[in-house]
Amino acid sequence: RRYCRGGSGDPDGFPQTLGAGHASRRGGLIMRLKLILMAAAGVFFAAGAEARTLEVCPQACAYSDIQTAVDAAADGDMVRLGAGVYKPVAYRDITYGKLTIRGFVMLDNRRLTITGEGAVLDDAGGVAASAFVIRGGQVTLSGLTSRNFHAVDTKDDIYDGHGIFQLGGRTRLRDLTIEGVTKMALVVREDGIADAEVFPDHARRHQR
Repeated sequence: RRYCRGGSGDPDGFPQTLGAGHASRRGGLIMRLKLILMAAAGVFFAAGAEARTLEVCPQACAYSDIQTAVDAAADGDMVRLGAGVYKPVAYRDITYGKLTIRGFVMLDNRRLTITGEGAVLDDAGGVAASAFVIRGGQVTLSGLTSRNFHAVDTKDDIYDGHGIFQLGGRTRLRDLTIEGVTKMALVVREDGIADAEVFPDHARRHQR
């Protein structure tokens, strides 16, 4: 599934029509400048494109807390959760109009992948929150189970008890299980895009 945006005008910002006698010379100069800039950009991106993988597990890893690993990650990195149960003991809030969106894992304008094999985020007996709150950015979630995320009060101004609460941005959701949540498995607002081809059948999607 692809999403594209079109534009108008010359993408290079140069006039498409040149006067006689100037086209060849100016065109050659432009081409040389473009080649130099492309070569420099290639060196820059090659030097900075190497992504890291941050390992998280309940014990004996560099990180035992998911949010701490997310905070330490740079855009383009992967946070990999080892098998085990992760119990929320803290949360973060963001403001959405008059509402407070409360999440166990907060991704605010991040470009990250969070993946796991046998990783379970279980909020039974924990703090009231949603499993993931995503605002902007580009986030991939895969191979995770989130369960028992609950709300203190379903009618107050605190949005908790969801599986994933997305405000804008773009997400790619693969092989996720969300069960036993008080409210909705997936909420998408503010023109967000959720690519959820392998989302579980019992998940409910709400977009406004």
